[in-house]
Order: sequence, then C-alpha cells, then structure tokens
Amino acid sequence: MSGSALKQELKLLESIFHQRHERFRIVSGSLDEISCQFVTQEQILLIHCNIT
Repeated sequence: MSGSALKQELKLLESIFHQRHERFRIVSGSLDEISCQFVTQEQILLIHCNIT
C-alpha cells in the first residue's frame, strides 16, 4: 500500500473512531504506527501497533 493510500485510510479511521467514540478511539497515527483505546465499563485499554 502506498504512503498516500495509507494516509487516506488513517484519516477515514480517525473520522469514524474519533476521540469521543464510546468504544474505540484512534489516539494518534502515522505511516508506521497507530495508537488506539478500547473503552470498557471498567477501564480503558491502550493499544499500540507498528505498521510494517
């Protein structure tokens, strides 16, 4: 996948899973990593992923 296509996909995900989404949030993203939060009733789970 090209860099520009990856940027477009990331923008789409950020628009769907914004900072106030009730269950899943994209905290930050770049071409090589993405940080997310999965929100439960008890806690917020942090997810850090490397894109290779």
